[in-house]
Order: sequence, then structure tokens, then C-alpha cells
Amino acid sequence: MQLERSDIEAALEKKGFVRAEGDHSFFTYHTIRGAKTSVWTKTSHGTGYKTIGDKLVGAMARQCGLISPQFKHLVACPLGRGELESILLASGRIAGAREIVVLIRGGRKTIYDRTGHLRQLSEFSEKKDAKISRETWVDEASAKKAFFDGSVTWLNDTSSS
Repeated sequence: MQLERSDIEAALEKKGFVRAEGDHSFFTYHTIRGAKTSVWTKTSHGTGYKTIGDKLVGAMARQCGLISPQFKHLVACPLGRGELESILLASGRIAGAREIVVLIRGGRKTIYDRTGHLRQLSEFSEKKDAKISRETWVDEASAKKAFFDGSVTWLNDTSSS
């Protein structure tokens, strides 16, 4: 089944792909929270590519971390942005939210993240001093800024701060 290039491009933009023009139209997926990912595809400007055949649809699907039927559902709209993101998370094509653990002891706040420091969770006395958030930040500095600005959404709040 062939798909119209204009339909593909409109669906990609509607589902969180950001277009960048060059020798082709490049589409890069941005998460619901706005983080740029490595998931991308492209379409040609050529007049011979106003309709996209199954072979190229399959290639575009693979670039997007999908199989052809999923990509076709994405274009036809039954596959929503939330479902797309769930598929990409489950397949490992995009990173999930980082788990941030905060230790508050004697007024001192220490942040541990999953990138190698979460093993220090044993430092918590019966985990009662832990606050946990599952939010996405581009780096540890952004996570720390969010924490100290007070803009973090906590899954639990068992500590007395």
C-alpha cells in the first residue's frame, strides 16, 4: 500500500517529529516532554516521491523504531503520540525518565541518579529519607536545578524536609 508523502509528513509533525529542511526533509522525534531523541526519518523533495511505496515505507518505519504496520497506523492516525512513545520506550529507542533519589540528612540534600549512583541507596536509613521522582532531564545539572528550584514532581514524599 502506497502512502502520500504529504500525509506522512503531516502525521509525523502531528505526532512529535520536528521538521528540518535540507537536501531532504528530516524529521526528528521529540518526546512529549520536549526532549530531542535520536529517532528520525526523512522524505525526499523529488517529484518522483510524492507517493511512497512499501519498500520505502518499511525503511522509514525502521528508522522510526517501528514495523511497517505500526508506521502505517501512525500515518492513518490510530496510533497516537502516547502509544508511539510507549513503543519507543519499550524498544529502547528512547530513554525513559531518569530515576532521581534525594537524600536529605541534617539539612543537606544529595542527589543520586540511575547513571551509576543509585547503588548508594543503601545509605538511606530504611529508605525513609528518600524522595523519588521519575522525570526526564537532559543531564544531571538540569536535574539538580529542577530539584533546588522546587519544580520536581515526587512519586513519594516520605521524608520530613
